[in-house]
Amino acid sequence: MLGQQEYKRKNYHAALNFFNSVISQEKQPGITVLDSRAATSEKLGDLHTALKDGRRIYKYGLRNVSPSASKYQLLRELYESMDQKRGPREARDPLTVLPTEVVQMIMGYLDFKHVV
Repeated sequence: MLGQQEYKRKNYHAALNFFNSVISQEKQPGITVLDSRAATSEKLGDLHTALKDGRRIYKYGLRNVSPSASKYQLLRELYESMDQKRGPREARDPLTVLPTEVVQMIMGYLDFKHVV
């Protein structure tokens, strides 16, 4: 695959363009191309896309591996573990969670024009 050759040459932008092209043309992209794009995205520092592709791979496995298969439970546990490490589903204002003393310390480092 051309994208994998470009990846081996450390030409990550060309590899990413190739993987994006393949994925956009396929209704259900294969695991290999998703995995390759995830690795390429990681090398380019786009961790959001890498994680998103990783989640798609796990979901594909959970849909297509029989629950009675020996490694299915491991697959499910790894997926849930990855999902938990993402953090809370909703963003929270840290100033509502932190102790008042810590908030005051943080505000002390800011100029007045940044506080208001």
